[in-house]
Amino acid sequence: MTHNQSCAGEEDSAVGVLRIRAMNPEDIDQVVGLHLDCFEGHLLVSLGARLLRLYYQAMLAEPATVALVSEDKQGRIIGFAAGTLAIGVLYSRLLTHDFPAILLATTPTLVRHPLLCRRVLRALVLRLVNPRVKGAATLSSFAVEPRARGVGAGTNLFRAFVAEVRTRGGVLLVWGAKATDDSARPFYARMARITGAISSRIAGEHVTYRMAVRDFPPDL
Repeated sequence: MTHNQSCAGEEDSAVGVLRIRAMNPEDIDQVVGLHLDCFEGHLLVSLGARLLRLYYQAMLAEPATVALVSEDKQGRIIGFAAGTLAIGVLYSRLLTHDFPAILLATTPTLVRHPLLCRRVLRALVLRLVNPRVKGAATLSSFAVEPRARGVGAGTNLFRAFVAEVRTRGGVLLVWGAKATDDSARPFYARMARITGAISSRIAGEHVTYRMAVRDFPPDL
């Protein structure tokens, strides 16, 4: 399991965002659908919708989770941001409390595609060996559907996520993206440039950004 940033680019769109609010369990089906649409080829998508549902259910069950959704005027979710102030606690839950359900959900896919096992192990190692910083929040998933781009939906959602992290006592925000993700890279590069976030490349294919929460301009 790994960071999943995508579908964050800015394009022309006639879709407006009515509001940004906290994600709740009733949103999971829409969030999973948007995740599947936006993260084609990413690990969690390769492992299937059942795992994604378990993943977001686990996130919402943890008090340290920060999860928001953007709705359009019809009340349909057109974007979401999900992360946590305790990434270690989340993964401990996934590997203990939720592991039997995860194993049941993923075994058929892993049997059909055994090479995915290597990707899963590598992702787990990266998550478990990353240094823990007190007050650090991890933005694990961020997506805005293509037709909702270009009207500031991504920027507003990112700003709202940072504001919630700040309110919850977070001092550092960490997020990542695949180096080859052309849809998300310009957006994250702009966020990093504006905030002075530091980027680093891991294993040649994953870029991680680290930003001091206090450096994010509230009027972006």
